[in-house]
Parts: sequence; structure tokens; C-alpha cells
Amino acid sequence: MAKSDKKKITPEITKQIADVLGLDIDEARAAELAPQIQALRDGIDAMDELELTDVEPAPLFPMRQE
Repeated sequence: MAKSDKKKITPEITKQIADVLGLDIDEARAAELAPQIQALRDGIDAMDELELTDVEPAPLFPMRQE
């Protein structure tokens, strides 16, 4: 999906997200959180554009030498 096809995160969408998560937030808090959620989404979308073909994954745990 192209970036222009995605909806902007609005306070209404933020309230829907909170509702799905079982959180009760008011309109003021939803308006405060909407730009933060949008920034997170934009950052995740930016990662989709990275060329990582030749990048080796980092091990999460050190390899044991036995």
C-alpha cells in the first residue's frame, strides 16, 4: 500500500486502538497520543524502504563455543 493510501492517525482512530486494547481514554488524551502513534507508524513505514538484502541478521544471543 502506498504511503498516500494510508489514513492519517486521528484522535478517533486513536480511541479505536485504545478500545481494542481495553483502554479507556478521553478525547484530550486521544488527541495527545495521535501524533505520537503517527510518528511510530511513519518510522515503521520508513523501515520498509530500506535495502537490507546483504545485511546479516544480528544474533539475539551470543553463540556458545563448546
